[in-house]
Amino acid sequence: NPGTYNASLMLVSEHGCKADITKEVVVHDFPIANFSVENVCFGFEITALNKSEIASGSMSYHWDFGDGASSTSKDPSHLYAEPGIYDITLTATSGNNCSDIITRKVEVYGIPEVSAGQDTSVSQGYSVQLFGQGGERYSWFPLDGLNNSNIANPIATPLTTTDYEVTILDKYGCRNKDTVRITVIEDFRIVANNVFTPDDNGQ
Repeated sequence: NPGTYNASLMLVSEHGCKADITKEVVVHDFPIANFSVENVCFGFEITALNKSEIASGSMSYHWDFGDGASSTSKDPSHLYAEPGIYDITLTATSGNNCSDIITRKVEVYGIPEVSAGQDTSVSQGYSVQLFGQGGERYSWFPLDGLNNSNIANPIATPLTTTDYEVTILDKYGCRNKDTVRITVIEDFRIVANNVFTPDDNGQ
């Protein structure tokens, strides 16, 4: 246990002569290195929450983020240049140079691939289906002319040429977006009515 102790040494010669000495020994408190870190999407910083402990005295810290970068902050943030799985190592050192080391992994998720489909055209007043891909949740904008803005493949009936942007979220909560252009053609397309026969010929 940490504390101050008296260590004694006694020597006895073969003739029974004795000599002894006592010295004080100090056992310093030992630091316990610990931290937590959450996985993030690419483009966002990780933040390491330092949970290191020591019974008394101060501590200093050295972080190795596993990509060549380091820090001496207590609760550092770091932005990784590429997605992947990295080993983060924390060394906690007391004022008496006692140290402890811990390593944890963090994953930087890649940006999901998203597609809003191919640009297309439609006659004014008619509808076209949009084809979003790449996510588990979808959000289309603008809302004008859409039958549902929160599904992958909504029906669009724009009155004018419109750029529809879809934002997707994958299973990790990472997002990406893409845009598709729907060109509205004012071609005054005519559809024959098949409900009645004006001249009563049955055709």
